[in-house]
Amino acid sequence: GFQDAVVGADQSSGWNSPGDEAGRVYVLYGPLDLNGTVDLATTDHPMTVIYGVDAMDHLGSSLGVGDIDGDGRDDVAMGAAALGTLRNAYDRTGGAGDGPDNSRENAGDVYVFFGRADRPATVDLRRADDVLTIYGADGGGSSPDRMGEEIVAAGINGDGRDDLMLGAYRADGPDNSRPDAGDTYVVYGASNLRGQVLDMAQPPAGTTVIYGASDRAISGDALAAGDVNGDGYDDLFIGVPGDRGPLNRRASG
Repeated sequence: GFQDAVVGADQSSGWNSPGDEAGRVYVLYGPLDLNGTVDLATTDHPMTVIYGVDAMDHLGSSLGVGDIDGDGRDDVAMGAAALGTLRNAYDRTGGAGDGPDNSRENAGDVYVFFGRADRPATVDLRRADDVLTIYGADGGGSSPDRMGEEIVAAGINGDGRDDLMLGAYRADGPDNSRPDAGDTYVVYGASNLRGQVLDMAQPPAGTTVIYGASDRAISGDALAAGDVNGDGYDDLFIGVPGDRGPLNRRASG
């Protein structure tokens, strides 16, 4: 088969809502001409356009691709968690997903569009019933979680399915006791995730939560994965830019 391309446009408008910055994600189906160009405003290239839910959600600000449900097709994880690229991601103003019923301002949302044999021209996440939805735990105030600002898909537990690593760099650690320590969530791939809603305010059984060690560590602001020791399992790397390190150097990381 051919590789497909996934493009996030987090400041794009949503479904029939010009200027609202709900965000979009474009899935362009292969083959692609490596020496050509694609103008998303006019192209007739086969693709699916996925529209964000609410104004200022910034869907597509982060992306991850992997076979989460193990059916042999790659799935697309889409973050609605960060500001537009022209703005300061550490500033509260801007936008992100706001949790269940928009009750958690800028807590961050992640949606998974599952690979399928048919290729719909458009998907409106307000009405899609076969996506996985994941909500950040805490919002509002000066330090909402912004879960999904970083997304990585990799095989952590070696079961043949890719797992999702989700960074919530402004989360506040165990019982919200460490301001801006940062949390990282590992949601393990499974065959029954289509249509589910997972709420990180009460992480479902089997979810791994990794807390930043100290206040303002901002753990999870960068994530990566790979099999470093060659044992067949991907290893998880968590960036902690706000940590002081062993020499107690402020924000040395």
